[in-house]
Amino acid sequence: MNYSIIIVTYNRCDLLKECISCALNQTVPANHIIVVNNASTDATKAYLDSVGDARVIVEHMEENTGGAGGFYKGMQTAHLLGDDMHIIIDDDAMLSPDFAELLIGKAQEFPQIMAFAGSVLTDGRIVTEHRQILKRPGYRMKKIEAAQYEKDIFYCDTASFCGLMIRDKVIELVGLPEKKYFIWYDDTEYCIRIRKLSNIMVVPKARLNHKVLVGAAEWPRRYTWKDYYGIRNRIHMVRKHGNLADYIVLRIWLVINSGIRNRIFNILKFHNQDWKNEMDIYKRAVKDSARFIKQKD
Repeated sequence: MNYSIIIVTYNRCDLLKECISCALNQTVPANHIIVVNNASTDATKAYLDSVGDARVIVEHMEENTGGAGGFYKGMQTAHLLGDDMHIIIDDDAMLSPDFAELLIGKAQEFPQIMAFAGSVLTDGRIVTEHRQILKRPGYRMKKIEAAQYEKDIFYCDTASFCGLMIRDKVIELVGLPEKKYFIWYDDTEYCIRIRKLSNIMVVPKARLNHKVLVGAAEWPRRYTWKDYYGIRNRIHMVRKHGNLADYIVLRIWLVINSGIRNRIFNILKFHNQDWKNEMDIYKRAVKDSARFIKQKD
């Protein structure tokens, strides 16, 4: 069974080197390793241009299109190359040597399943946020209990693009990710489309090391620029795939957990800080979601 590995990278050359090394050293060799360089400004381009393995195919983007745009381009290229399966990862995901072998084995055993995923570990601990169940109405997320990872297989509704493997047929049937999302919810929205075709099977023994920094949980969490895309894209996702009840529940949830939350914190000057940035991000994301929903590719 032919397969490709799709890697999206931006300004993390050292991590990318390790990521590509892991991809090149799979027990079942990949036919292609497609690296989408999202207009990196560090040493990434020079490094990629120096890689001497014909399996590594590089797509240099003229601008940073975010993870969503990068995966769109990478999956588009992989589809044109014609491999049977595609493994999707970021540059900080280090595949164990048998990662592809284990997932491909299940793909051969279960031909009716269209997507597969492995376990994501950070500092040796399984991170359950990467494989979740969607609860309706409102498309709310529910983490899968860690005990499920002791099984040979289990199923999820959504799997992040951190070790998700899809059959090439998926691209034919449901298309490519929403490239306009830029970051956040591109993988969730894509999995909602996949679930119309089949379950998503998780194979816990297929592991990858997700090299991210894990700090102490902050409460209340401050917003960053990413939250704008998270709110905007989540509204778009529910409007695209859900019904009126889903949309109403989501908007109520956002009003309580983002709108009212941030306004109260700002009035109280919680932690002796203002929360105007959080208020502005929420308002702008909600406002722009209406315009975003009407846009066409």
